[in-house]
Amino acid sequence: MYVSKHKIYHDYGGPVCRACMNELTGVHLIRKNCWYSPYPGLCPRCRVDNKNLVAKLKLSGIVRTIIG
Repeated sequence: MYVSKHKIYHDYGGPVCRACMNELTGVHLIRKNCWYSPYPGLCPRCRVDNKNLVAKLKLSGIVRTIIG
């Protein structure tokens, strides 16, 4: 099931942590599949503070979410 980053941003109001991104997309993204925000922050989905938030997906991350 492909869920775009833009839909996630729209639904939650900003970037989410990688754990939430994995749950939402149904794939196992690893650290090297993501670009992160420069500073840790509060994840709007799981409400855990001091998380590294996924700003963008690298090409490998996009391919993983599309292929599943």
